Amino acid sequence: MALIRLARDRVVRRRDPAIPIWPSFPDGVRPCRAADFREGRAFAARTGQRVTTVKRVQREVRKLEGFDIVMRYAGGERRNVRDDRKRIPSYRGKYERKARERFTVADWKRTRFARHYPGFEVDVLDAKGRVADGRVRLSNLRSRYG
Repeated sequence: MALIRLARDRVVRRRDPAIPIWPSFPDGVRPCRAADFREGRAFAARTGQRVTTVKRVQREVRKLEGFDIVMRYAGGERRNVRDDRKRIPSYRGKYERKARERFTVADWKRTRFARHYPGFEVDVLDAKGRVADGRVRLSNLRSRYG
């Protein structure tokens, strides 16, 4: 175990730094660690990512992708994440275009959400506010929003 000094002189125990925490990804994208959310500004300064609230992430997804989401904590309870929770990496700037029309909801969760928000799950909502099935294509989902 190694001791690491973080912002504001907080000391945290961490496993051996010689062992990489994340494998290298071919496109150079490193997903956030759960500890990154707790570090806040230090995380933003270190990674260059914007840090925002859950409500703003939901708005950014709605604006770019064309559907609503609800973020939940991963695990057995699946509790909703409060909209005013801070220190969440922004969705804006990660993608320039919306996901392909032929993607399913499950594809979008796996490729666009899960890699950037570890420790969280997401429910994609249809136009009536119900949770969309994972097999629904994004083209059908977006057309329901009108």
